[in-house]
Amino acid sequence: MVRDMTIIQRALRPLPAVLSILALALLASLTSASPAEAGRLAGASQASAVKAASLRKAAVGPSNLRNGAVTTKKIKNGAVTAKKLRNGAVTAKKIKNNAVTAKKLRNGAVTAKKIKNGAVTNAKIHKGTIRLDRLAPDTIDALRGARGPAGPRGAQGERGPEGPRGPQGPAGVPGIVGVERVSEGLELTASTTTNGTVHCPAGTTVISGGYGLVSGSPSAYSVYQNLPVEGGWFVGAYNDAGFSIDLEIYALCAQLSD
Repeated sequence: MVRDMTIIQRALRPLPAVLSILALALLASLTSASPAEAGRLAGASQASAVKAASLRKAAVGPSNLRNGAVTTKKIKNGAVTAKKLRNGAVTAKKIKNNAVTAKKLRNGAVTAKKIKNGAVTNAKIHKGTIRLDRLAPDTIDALRGARGPAGPRGAQGERGPEGPRGPQGPAGVPGIVGVERVSEGLELTASTTTNGTVHCPAGTTVISGGYGLVSGSPSAYSVYQNLPVEGGWFVGAYNDAGFSIDLEIYALCAQLSD
């Protein structure tokens, strides 16, 4: 019995060495390290995890990791940057709800060019997030609707308080102190043209005037001038009839105040 146990122990002595050689070969194939380096890493792995600096580029790929092996707690801050991610590596399906918030984005990180058409809808925008001061003038003009119809007239407001007295205005034009009517007769002989002038008294100014029929037919003559002149009133008429006609020329003269 003792002899049989001795034979079994001698047969098992090479087994630990064989297992060590297989472990070194596997580690070397994953890291492209030399057998000596692999041995060093194998010894170090007994005390701590394999450091990133000890692995060649792309030595560990997604196919080498089990699901859930890499978590947020195992990644140091700043370890994953945009330059380290290939295009299309991060999609909406890979990001859990509310994982990306406004506080986690730096200013200017999200621009219009980075958002595809139709990606942002009304249902995805928080109420009150977009204010008018954040919109371009062209966008505000496009949102402005057509002018609506005029509303009903409002009620009459209350009378306001009386305002303060205004300053004294400039002096007005001279006023009229008194008016005097002066007249003079004008005889129109048959088939002739006649004119006459009535003059205002000294110190007065003509302000109006005219003429009137004294005797004769009103349809037998025609007046071609009836206007004020310097110091009086002028009338010119033509007699179409074969008899004389008498007219009166008058002027209204006034004394103006200083």
